[in-house]
Amino acid sequence: TPENIFSFELLSFDSTAQTIEGVRSIISGSFMDDPSTDFAQIIYNAGQTAGVSPYFIASRILQEMGYNGESALCHGTLAGYEGYYNFYNIGSVPDPSIQNGALINGARYAMWGADPDEEEISPVEAELMLPWNSVDRAITGGALWIASRYTAAGQDTLYFQKFDVIDNEDGLYMHQYAQNISMAYTEGARYFNGYASIDMLDNPFVFLIPVYNDMPSEFGVMPYSGA
Repeated sequence: TPENIFSFELLSFDSTAQTIEGVRSIISGSFMDDPSTDFAQIIYNAGQTAGVSPYFIASRILQEMGYNGESALCHGTLAGYEGYYNFYNIGSVPDPSIQNGALINGARYAMWGADPDEEEISPVEAELMLPWNSVDRAITGGALWIASRYTAAGQDTLYFQKFDVIDNEDGLYMHQYAQNISMAYTEGARYFNGYASIDMLDNPFVFLIPVYNDMPSEFGVMPYSGA
């Protein structure tokens, strides 16, 4: 559909197609629609720094943190880890053995990176602006993390980030960003709405759509979602 084709839009930064006003539209009404912090400007600058679409960044944060900011990681208020932020749930590996295990792991990543037990940030992780002890550092550093691990690896659309069908160094199917199977579908619709809000749908866009062999003659249908 016109809305969901944006699952396949290339995620590189493009100042002619992406604007701060578009970011404001995407985050309007969400927890980032906050007069005390200019999230739109921070997100736009982060996209420019990381070389990825700020619309992608805004949508990914909403996907991971919830529209109303349900996660303590986007407020820096997790008990015992106050002042540390992780807007993309990077390193938030579930740990059912402790309460809030995933949140704690995400906060520990924000403090010390991939090996928090060592309590030492590597030079590579320092380039990702760790520790993430401010909103700006967390949003920008997380965008750099995603860019280095996904867009740079050829997974430069929402679809390819969810479904790793890029046969690169790590092979197939092993490098998928989210557990949510509808991530690309729902985020793509947010892109569409962001572009529509600033009358940019008539502009040219670049889409990268995989074509598969031996597909069935009839396409599938969405699962029933009624009560």
